[in-house]
Amino acid sequence: MPNETIRRVLERNAQRIVSLPGVVGVAEGETDGRPCITVYVADKTAGAVGQIPADLEGWPVVVRESGEFRALTD
Repeated sequence: MPNETIRRVLERNAQRIVSLPGVVGVAEGETDGRPCITVYVADKTAGAVGQIPADLEGWPVVVRESGEFRALTD
């Protein structure tokens, strides 16, 4: 089990991960019933996927293709 909570690891690393080309968001997630860090990319074929680490401070990282995120307007 990692030393830090997943939330603190995300707080420290979110800005760096989101700044990678193609990354549209990060969140706490779950894979195989265990907590993970989920990185959302607009397109999994983008160059960012190769730059995303397999884990962050001991927490596994899962990359999910989401397309572009857009703000909802009234």
